[in-house]
Amino acid sequence: MTHWGLAHLSLQHSTCNTQNSELQYSGPQSQSTRQLTRVDRWLAQLDHARLTVSNALPQRRPAPQPHTAPTPQALNHKPHASTIQDIAAYLRIDHTGEVCAQALYLGQASQARTPHLTEHLLYSAEEEEAHLQWCAQRLNELGDKPSRFNLIWYALSFTLGAAIARLGDRISLGFIHATEHQVKRHLQEHIDAIGTHDPHSTAILAEMLEEENQHAAEALKRGGVEFPTWIQSIMWTTSRLMAQVSRRY
Repeated sequence: MTHWGLAHLSLQHSTCNTQNSELQYSGPQSQSTRQLTRVDRWLAQLDHARLTVSNALPQRRPAPQPHTAPTPQALNHKPHASTIQDIAAYLRIDHTGEVCAQALYLGQASQARTPHLTEHLLYSAEEEEAHLQWCAQRLNELGDKPSRFNLIWYALSFTLGAAIARLGDRISLGFIHATEHQVKRHLQEHIDAIGTHDPHSTAILAEMLEEENQHAAEALKRGGVEFPTWIQSIMWTTSRLMAQVSRRY
């Protein structure tokens, strides 16, 4: 099956009186577009999920590099042997988080009520895709692999995103804000834990943290509701459980 990719899914503004947006495929060689059917869109989503969990997505952006010049000993981008296993575990958690984040955004985009929100969600999903590629690449450099449960995390996140979007755009945006809050907590913990042991991994996580901050702020700016503390506490507990599974497997 040909990979259509997020970059090839664009919005078609319908002239009919409807709130639902239609997606089009515009391949790099194509001079025209055609309206996709519902089956086309679901096949594209399934293909994207396959490529995500198999780490076969095309590289969108180069991974961030440390700001300071590496020493000769650090040129192979590997930290000290006593910390490499822990660092790989942190990156595996963060990779799983990005698998979930982009699946969540795509699920929400599939049910968004306005074309502008659909476009925003697809753009955000592309940024999350770049994040997971950085983590996957770094894991490979450290001699480790992503979580074996990523297909399950992807499916659950996409389904949850689609269900949340059915509650309305303000709730959907609020869920993004709350989710990004959990992601930021994980990233900051991992940055603090890794510190100077591995500047290359720290640079990747720091760039991810900055962009997750932007996603959270943009969700509120677009009208998202801020979830109460008790809901965020439940979300944090759930994310910690997922992190523990991903850390080991």
